[in-house]
Amino acid sequence: MFTLDFSVININDIYMIGLSVLFHCVCLVVSEFLRRRFGYGGNFTRKFIHVTVSLWGCWVFYAFADKRMAIVLPVVFILMNLNPIRKRILHIAHIDNDYHPGMLYYPVSLFLLVWFCWVGEYRFIAVISLLNLGLGDSAAAVMGSRFAKKIYKVGEHTKSYLGSFFMLAVCFVTTVLTLVYYLPEFSSADVGIAFLIALGVTFMEALSVNGMDNLSVPMVSAVILSFFYIK
Repeated sequence: MFTLDFSVININDIYMIGLSVLFHCVCLVVSEFLRRRFGYGGNFTRKFIHVTVSLWGCWVFYAFADKRMAIVLPVVFILMNLNPIRKRILHIAHIDNDYHPGMLYYPVSLFLLVWFCWVGEYRFIAVISLLNLGLGDSAAAVMGSRFAKKIYKVGEHTKSYLGSFFMLAVCFVTTVLTLVYYLPEFSSADVGIAFLIALGVTFMEALSVNGMDNLSVPMVSAVILSFFYIK
């Protein structure tokens, strides 16, 4: 007979889920307010949420005691961002926002990183991967859309050289700083690995379309980091 063992549930994790829900609701309201107040497009809302969710994802590893509780919200987000369900939720909330597949890929990446990098010594892999996605990809999108003059095409999608440069720069700096924080001994070899990661994720972001970079960028980061640092 199947039974639920509620004794394994940490009450603090329940509080963290509630706090996380509140945090995401506030972020969504703030992003929607800014979008309507200043006339930003739907891309602004997505990137604003990307940054806040990536920072939340880094916090998850230290706020939750059980990874099964930590993946509750990523799973909920995956279900909510399935196209039919998302359209219905936005209609009920009276929010005008087109469906974008990247909104589904993002929580999928978060789920995979939390599940496979939960062990303490591997957490820096997830942190770097999330920051590269949240900060690097957002920097590329914002700077490229506002200031880029030279562009290139990937299929029917427009990319910019300026956006790719900022992606490379932000991911490199983010990776170096995170490695400095986590590694007991940081060397010039780690700088080279950081540049390789930044180059790899920039290349993947440039080639990815339809929001696929929300999956490819963190996965490439995680694969390269795992290759060099998991023994």
